[in-house]
Amino acid sequence: MKIFLNKNYKDKDYLYKRYVLDEYSTRMIAEDCGFAYSTIWRYLNLFGIKRRNFSEANRIIRKTWPGIYSRENHPRWKGGKTISSGGYLLQLKQEPGNNLGGLRYTAEHILVAEKALGRKMKLGEIVHHINGNKQDNRNRNLLICSQSYHNFLGKKMADLYQKEHFGYL
Repeated sequence: MKIFLNKNYKDKDYLYKRYVLDEYSTRMIAEDCGFAYSTIWRYLNLFGIKRRNFSEANRIIRKTWPGIYSRENHPRWKGGKTISSGGYLLQLKQEPGNNLGGLRYTAEHILVAEKALGRKMKLGEIVHHINGNKQDNRNRNLLICSQSYHNFLGKKMADLYQKEHFGYL
């Protein structure tokens, strides 16, 4: 049985129409013709048809297959939560006016404290985790305090730990 191979890729007008006007990818044209996409790339270069950069290709993919790049469809999507390098839980929050499409990761303990207060935290206010567990963001474990009081609590806790475990200060 003979396999029919479409040799249209050797035609400059065909390639221009498919790649530029119809916005087909090189892989789609290659599947259409029954050849490797590297062959299509070679002929695009040979005919002087400018290839797309990464952002142009992504724009076409998003338009062709909407939803393929949505956060929810990504295999590593964890519901908008992650852990910072400092060990704090971060939550994806819609925030107008930033350059990332309005989305930004914000420390979850700050969001919980602001919800309990019913307002944004003021400059100089810090959220302290009473039990020392940075991922325990229950209301009863959070204390809103000043930087100096937070430093005092940290020193006091370190002194108590040292006394309990080593018997001295």
